[in-house]
Amino acid sequence: GLGIQTLGKPGFLIASANEQALGLPSDLVIESVAVAGTFNNWAPSGQPLQADADDPALWTGTLQVASPGVIEVKFTINAAWDFNVGAASTSEDAAPVLPIEADGASNGRNISFVADAPGAYYVSLQTETLTYAVRRLQ
Repeated sequence: GLGIQTLGKPGFLIASANEQALGLPSDLVIESVAVAGTFNNWAPSGQPLQADADDPALWTGTLQVASPGVIEVKFTINAAWDFNVGAASTSEDAAPVLPIEADGASNGRNISFVADAPGAYYVSLQTETLTYAVRRLQ
């Protein structure tokens, strides 16, 4: 979280932030990114994503959804739950209809979406900005 305190002089503040709450640690070496969720019993090794050749911070892949319904996922880093990315939104709104592109957060809420049909779904995570996307592939 973000903390602000006064310095004792008018107009001066000290601001501090918990880096983990805002994003992934800057010294974290990302060797792999995967998607874990209701589709695979939350296994942290999940569905592996591939780093983009032109943008190594962009990880993309495909999820195979067996049956339609609400799917919940998170992105796991280095095949473990120590560092993961979920939804930045704190609202309990209904799962959005695809396609979605949204801001993620380190250790955020589960990302939920409505899979309207079985089949392949594109997923991506940008590990520097923590933005993610999900869309159905035709």
